Formats: sequence, structure tokens, C-alpha cells
Amino acid sequence: MVNLKGTLKGQKEKPKFSLDDMLSDEEEPQSKQQREIEEWKKKKEIAMQSIAKERKNLEENERLKKEKEKKDLEEKERLRKEKEERMLKEKKEAEERMKKEKEEK
Repeated sequence: MVNLKGTLKGQKEKPKFSLDDMLSDEEEPQSKQQREIEEWKKKKEIAMQSIAKERKNLEENERLKKEKEKKDLEEKERLRKEKEERMLKEKKEAEERMKKEKEEK
């Protein structure tokens, strides 16, 4: 039996471990486990955010790459057309010169 002082009958000191200590020891693994779960959830959330950020960066890089390829193709096409127009113009001028030279002779 336990008297009002918290010691067993016939015992002069309180026991080293009280009932509250025993209960708190039983709760500690659960709280430790809960704390570990919370830490794991935080790490998981950080990882998910990091993955989402990386995915967004990859998508943005892909978009920029496609945009650059499109601009390059447009520039290449523009240069090709300019060259074609210049060649036609030079051909026309050459034909006109030849015509004039024939007429002069």
C-alpha cells in the first residue's frame, strides 16, 4: 500500500520511479514515434516541393528550348527567302544586262 507521502508502507523514501514516470515512459515511445512521423512528413513535403520545383524548371527549360528552335527555324526560313529573292533579283538584272548588251551590238 501507498501512504499519502507517496511511499510504500514501511519504506522511508519515495520509489525512484513513480506511477506518473511509468506512464510518461509508456507515452514517450508513442510521442517519439509521432515526432518521427511529423519529421518524416515535413521531409516528404520538402521533397515534394523540391520535385515540383524541379519539374517546373524542366518544363520551363523545355518550353524555352522549343521557343528557341522555332525562332531559329523562322530565322533560317527568312534568310533562305532573302537569299532566294536576291538570287532572283541578280538573275533578272543579269538577264537585263545581257539583253542590253545584245541590243547594243
